Formats: sequence, C-alpha cells, structure tokens
Amino acid sequence: LKDLSAQMLAAAYIVGKDCDKTGETALKLKWNEFSSEMGLYEVEGCEGVSPTLYLKAGATYTWDQSDASNWYHPVGFSYIAGGAHSVCKAGDGSEGECPELGGEDAGSTLQYYVDGAAQTADESGFGLDAYEPLFFNSQDWWGEHAFKVTLTIPADASYSTVYYFCHIHAGMSAEIHVVGSSYDGEMTKIASEFLGGETEESALQIYADIQSSHQPKVSAFDKQCGTVDAEPFSSGHAVCEDSLFLCGAGADDMYGQCLKAIDCQMHHNMAVSVPSTSTSKFATFARQMIPHHQNAVAMAKASAKHFEESDFPEAGTEDQDYEWAQGLLRNIINVQNFQIQAMKGWLEANAGLAGESSLCYDECASYCHKKRKLLFTSKVDVPPGCPPC
Repeated sequence: LKDLSAQMLAAAYIVGKDCDKTGETALKLKWNEFSSEMGLYEVEGCEGVSPTLYLKAGATYTWDQSDASNWYHPVGFSYIAGGAHSVCKAGDGSEGECPELGGEDAGSTLQYYVDGAAQTADESGFGLDAYEPLFFNSQDWWGEHAFKVTLTIPADASYSTVYYFCHIHAGMSAEIHVVGSSYDGEMTKIASEFLGGETEESALQIYADIQSSHQPKVSAFDKQCGTVDAEPFSSGHAVCEDSLFLCGAGADDMYGQCLKAIDCQMHHNMAVSVPSTSTSKFATFARQMIPHHQNAVAMAKASAKHFEESDFPEAGTEDQDYEWAQGLLRNIINVQNFQIQAMKGWLEANAGLAGESSLCYDECASYCHKKRKLLFTSKVDVPPGCPPC
C-alpha cells in the first residue's frame, strides 16, 4: 500500500509550457494518448504536452509526423483554435468552421508532403485534402510512408498567435506565438482579417473553452491508470458497491484497480434515460455506445500503461507479441475515439430527434435525496425504473 500511495502522488501532466523553437526549424511531433480523452501532441525537445511554441516570423518550420504515434493525428493549423472542429461567426453572423492557415492569397503558409513529395493537385492546393485522408488507412500501410508539413509564417505577420491541432480528433489544440515580425503597425493577437464576426476576445475564449472542456487536469490516480476521469469511480462508489468486475489473487494490483474503476464508470454511464416513446432509437444506441466505447478506450490506455513484454510471447511472434499488442491498443484508442466524436456530433446536431436524456443512477439518487428531505414523500414522483430507496 505504501508503494501504491507513493505512485499516486505523481504530478499531473505539464500542459502548455512555453518552448522556444526560434533557433531551430525541424519539429518532431508525437502523440501522448494518456494526457486527455483524445490525447495531446508532444514536440521533441519541449517539456510536457501541448507545448506553447515560440516560432520566428519569416522562417519555414518542418513538422515531422513520422513517429508511429501520429497515426490518425494529421496536424493542422488555424487562426482561431480548433479550426474545423470549432464554431466561429462569419461577418454576416452565420456560423461555420473557424478559419485555418493555408491557401492564403499572398501565398500559402502551409505545404503538406507525402513520401517527400509536395501534394499540390488536391482541392486545397497545398496538400491538406490529400494528406488527411491517408491517416485513416491501416497502421501497417501508414507506417510504410513518410508524412510532414511545412509552416511558413510571414515575415511581416500582423498577429502574434496561431494554433496547431489534430484534424481528426477535437480538443488537441495548442498555441503558437509568433516573434520577430517586421510588421510596423499595431500587432493583434489574432489575425484581424480572419476574425469574421468574432472579436479578438471571443476568439481567444474559444481556446480557453477547449482547454477547460477537453484538456482538464488529470488526477494522480488517473495518471497512474493512463485515463482522464476514472478517479471518482475508484473506490466506494455507491453504484458499484454490490458489483464485481474482477476477482482472484491478482485483481487488486494497480492495473486491477484501474480496470475496476473504469468498469464501474461504464456501468454508471451506460444507464441512460429514454426521454419518450418517440425518442430516436439511434440516440439511445449512441448514448449507451459512447460510454461503452469510452470504456474500451480507457481499458486500452490502462493496458498501454501497465503491459510489459513479459505479458507476451517472445518478440517476433507474429500477431501475439508486445509490439503487436501496442498496435492493437493504438487502433482501439484512435478509431473508437473518432467514433465517439461522431456519435456526440450526431446527438448535438439532432436534438429534436434525440430529446434530453439523463443518467438513470443520478436521477434515482436525486429522487431518493428529495424523498429523505420531504415530510410528505407522495409529492415526489418516482422516476420510472428506479429501485426502492
């Protein structure tokens, strides 16, 4: 127990730490799957995840995505955080995707390369539409090819902040600060010509919202597990006190504790209300499948944290060894997170069909709390399906 307590005192992930890259132009990206639900980028030579990069105006930076962890994570760049994943107002008040770098009238700030060849024949003209789809191919195919993108910030940039993010998974945005511009006017944080109907304040708030909703501080327990929000279910949760998820002599080590918390979380979150008899059946499916997928992702992350080579046959054993298992886990995390994102998007876009749902256990617990507080309990309607208090 002393060892476990010491392990659980581990510090949270370092997120957004300043990293000066003005003196070098080659950047190597990796993906850290443990640091948020969708994971966050690491940049070689920078401390922590989602480092705030300081880049020099007028320089061309090469972003190398050759590391195997980049599969399913094509990097993009935007004037307002989140790019295609975020919602921004246009000048006419309509809503759409937030503006991204690339294809500017004065010359594209971006150029994407596959196997060393600049991609220019795609719809974007600078390679993004040729580059991104290839990240959906199998890991084996993807790993046989080389991927990189160059970013050239204008020497006279009138703005000081842009963002890098993942084009497939939302919530992976991080800042780039532009330094050394020759612009002699009044600098702005966000490029004013790309604000549309946003103000600089509202544009900056979009990044703050991404940080609070997608990049929360990870608890010590979750860091040990490789998860992000399992800690509340790690011990003594009322919903799971009579449930059994693991048993046996090896069920109480750190890996076992992680799995039991993850399974309790799924048990709690899959119990969802069906608002009416006309509620879309796909909505109910999605509301249960999202926590089911989240369970698979969390189990895969905990396994990636705790698996050792001794858990597998010797290296080189085809489709059975440690390296094969790491690829399997990466596949589960990336693909199912993308599916989670798609289902959440459907629920948000089809609120009329989906209705408003709640978590059954929370609804029943609220009822029982009210019942204990009221003298005349008959005035409190029992939610359908709730057990006796």
